[in-house]
Amino acid sequence: MRLLISARANLTCGILAEQAVTGAAMANDPEGVRILCGARCDPTRTNRLNMHAIDAAAALSASGALEELLMQARHDLHKVDLSNSLHWAMSFRGGSAEIVNRLLDLKANVDYRNVTQDVLVLKLIIAAKSLQHRFGRATMMTRWIYHLKYQTPLMAAVMSGQYEGAAALVARGARLDVRNARGWTASDFAREQLVPDFLKQAFEGQARDCETVYTLAITSSHFEL
Repeated sequence: MRLLISARANLTCGILAEQAVTGAAMANDPEGVRILCGARCDPTRTNRLNMHAIDAAAALSASGALEELLMQARHDLHKVDLSNSLHWAMSFRGGSAEIVNRLLDLKANVDYRNVTQDVLVLKLIIAAKSLQHRFGRATMMTRWIYHLKYQTPLMAAVMSGQYEGAAALVARGARLDVRNARGWTASDFAREQLVPDFLKQAFEGQARDCETVYTLAITSSHFEL
């Protein structure tokens, strides 16, 4: 990597104008993040889909890279919408109690409601997939996109089957009565799929088991470190 950097390799590449540090984030490579930031990659700079390296690390539960990114961007975190990063995490593979805890400790909004960014490509994708969901072949992706406007991290965690993350959000005070633009709550999504008893109980007003799951998960992650 250092050889390529010394040879003046372009650190912004691809059709999405992606920062090279995003690749290191996705690979959960803290050293790569450190080297690339030292070569003036900006971990807060967004690509053409309005995502940055911190979003990518959160979405893939790349906790090692995420910590390094947060350290490298510590003076510029005001530029980053960590609530949006939390939503990305719950939508893809970052739904661990550890990621939830870290982002909420950094003041991400547990009840963040997703608003589509003013990016033409994103709007076209959302429009096409929403039509497919209503009139064509429904998939997990079309369902997620159809319900994306004002979707909360808890809704996203339930839809993506990341139940540890959902339990962590409930334990950290996520509201259960928030509705997305289609009028759905997180419990409406839960009724459409098999969810663990601790979540069923939370949606019935008993959050104690979610709190237990969250505590055990955080204790386990600290022990592994």
